Amino acid sequence: MFSAYPNPFDRIITFDFTAIHEKVENLSIYNIKGRLIREFTYNDFNNSNILNWAGIDLEGTSIPAGIYFYKVETSKTHSIGKIIYLQ
Repeated sequence: MFSAYPNPFDRIITFDFTAIHEKVENLSIYNIKGRLIREFTYNDFNNSNILNWAGIDLEGTSIPAGIYFYKVETSKTHSIGKIIYLQ
């Protein structure tokens, strides 16, 4: 449906939604404990189907190495996946 690469990542991960035939409304990233780390809305995509994330949380600080989960929401579906951040 879409891809997140490279995974694992150590600097920047790219979320590529070009294969999705509907608008991505929300991309949320959570830590292993389920805490929301970062959230992107449709406006953050700047009319693009690609989003690059550098491992920065909601407070503007770098996240620690570890396992994270992401949830992609469209108007019709949602998908959940796992990413690994290395330092």
